[in-house]
Amino acid sequence: MKEGIYTIYQVQYKITHMSEYNKPNGPLKPYVDSNGIYDNWGYASQDHFYKAMNPHIGDGNNWCPKYKKSDKELTSVFLTVGEVGWYSLKFAIRALLALRKLDALGEFDDVDYTSKKKTTAVRHEFRLVKITKSFKIEEVNMDDVIALVK
Repeated sequence: MKEGIYTIYQVQYKITHMSEYNKPNGPLKPYVDSNGIYDNWGYASQDHFYKAMNPHIGDGNNWCPKYKKSDKELTSVFLTVGEVGWYSLKFAIRALLALRKLDALGEFDDVDYTSKKKTTAVRHEFRLVKITKSFKIEEVNMDDVIALVK
């Protein structure tokens, strides 16, 4: 993390529809939680969305990012700001479009990872957000820390 003010673009998501458990081909119903309509936005991170946002090609020693500049920027943002995102809007838009396309195809459905069988169809809504973060780093006096833990 480095001191400074950083503006990044990040892809966020929320679940909108799901089928019943163990009925992945069943009808999709609006997703609700115990408090009513689900409206909790999370950010697409280094999880199952990551492969779509930052695809890699090849295998073995030839395995590399499909979009090298986007991958380099994604890594830089993560190491500098501690978030998954891009400084460039164009890279974020490409990730957003890839996520929307694959979600419509059911690529992010829930899967039982032992049997590799789809258990639930899940659909998402994706959006781009612009985030500005400011970091100021101050060293902590170790004598003060030691005095507090005694």
